[in-house]
Amino acid sequence: MFQKLTDELEANRNSDNAYQMEKYMKNQFPFFGIKAPERKKISNRFFQETNLLKKPFDSAFVLALWDKNEREYQNIALDYIDKSLRNISIKHLTLMESLITTKSWWDTVDMLAQKPIGKLPWNILRSFKKK
Repeated sequence: MFQKLTDELEANRNSDNAYQMEKYMKNQFPFFGIKAPERKKISNRFFQETNLLKKPFDSAFVLALWDKNEREYQNIALDYIDKSLRNISIKHLTLMESLITTKSWWDTVDMLAQKPIGKLPWNILRSFKKK
């Protein structure tokens, strides 16, 4: 499944953009150099071709993307999470905690805090913390 996505990202690699993106992120992560609009086109095409969004939420897919080096992979994981919000529940809170504490930087933490975690009811979050 990943090979087609990787091939598409590699085909759109832009070293000039990558340099600027890495510099902007204080060289915390390597980049392919694919700007958000093009990356979203790539991820949307991938989601459509694989029917991934019509299947149950796939935590393993998210974690596999998170393990990859280039930051665009984590951004695609965030795109997937954003498009799957209706399928995310309290049972995914441990996954979200892992994502927030791994390869964390403002770009990923902000989205995760606002979207999947921010959408969960506070009484559920409080009970999770007590465990």
